[in-house]
Amino acid sequence: MSFGFGVSDFLAVIKLTSEVRKEFAGAPSQFHEISAEIRSLTIILQDVDDDISNHELSDEQKRKLDDITSSCQRVLDDLKKAISKYNKLGSKQHDYAAQQADFISQRQPDTGIWFLDSLEYRSWVDTKNQTLFCLGILGAGKTILSSIVVDDLFARFQDDIGVGIAYIYCKFRRQSEQAVTDITLSLLKQLAQGRPSLPNTVKDLYERYEQDRRRPSNDEVSGALGIVISFYSRVFVIIDALDECQVSSSTRSKLISDIFNIQQKHETNFLATSRFIPDITASFKYCATLEICANKADVKKYVYGHMEQLPSFVIGKGELKLGTNSGNRHFSEHCSIATKISP
Repeated sequence: MSFGFGVSDFLAVIKLTSEVRKEFAGAPSQFHEISAEIRSLTIILQDVDDDISNHELSDEQKRKLDDITSSCQRVLDDLKKAISKYNKLGSKQHDYAAQQADFISQRQPDTGIWFLDSLEYRSWVDTKNQTLFCLGILGAGKTILSSIVVDDLFARFQDDIGVGIAYIYCKFRRQSEQAVTDITLSLLKQLAQGRPSLPNTVKDLYERYEQDRRRPSNDEVSGALGIVISFYSRVFVIIDALDECQVSSSTRSKLISDIFNIQQKHETNFLATSRFIPDITASFKYCATLEICANKADVKKYVYGHMEQLPSFVIGKGELKLGTNSGNRHFSEHCSIATKISP
């Protein structure tokens, strides 16, 4: 190709469309439609690139193509900067959306209904400024139930932009990566993504952070989080496995304190799960509680749903089939064992 404005400029724009499309992989849902438009633009630019290789362009055509290339460059640069503000603000944060997708995929269909139908949960959903503390032993299924709660909330309020939902999955093996500021930044990022446009508070925080090449303090992030929460009519925050949040540097107690402070100021609904840890349960002694334990109907669905994964010599034993008297007897006897292997 040989035309006036420079081949490299045109090829650079094609390359930039590809880069921006990759940035959209972790972008907020509000950008998905724009992502589709960029994909279409990529196809058009590639078609143009192929076409002009075989044609001699007039000066007017070169000028117009130069104008189009420059315009595309500016728009794509602006989009890349906008996406970067979202991603860099929480660049050290875990991909909780991926964890949510993974956990909810492990759910056996129609399990956890007992929890969603409980008086405690329905009251928590229907009433502002409520806390629900869910206790359970190791292996009781707290994390899967947390993912069920997140899934239920998004289903209930999917058409209501006035409702914000944010969630955290604490992990013992990632304690060093889940400091209070990291968790608060994740909550801020999730709730900011739920707005039609990026709040000025988040923009300002990002610009200060980017300019000084430092991470914002927890007080700065908490302040921004409170302002973003105020844009919503209702906000739900779910934190799973508080017992796996690090104790050093008072991280766990500071996190609980911060959430309660935000809740007091902005009437936020807060749900947390934990094992029976004295200092944690003491923090929630005045809150509504609901114990998470192996539900017989859920365990039965789980076992039945995984029967095909058992060895053939086990499947072939008729007395083990659920629904028969002997099968139900075997089920009751081994229910506790099945509970230990369930998520």
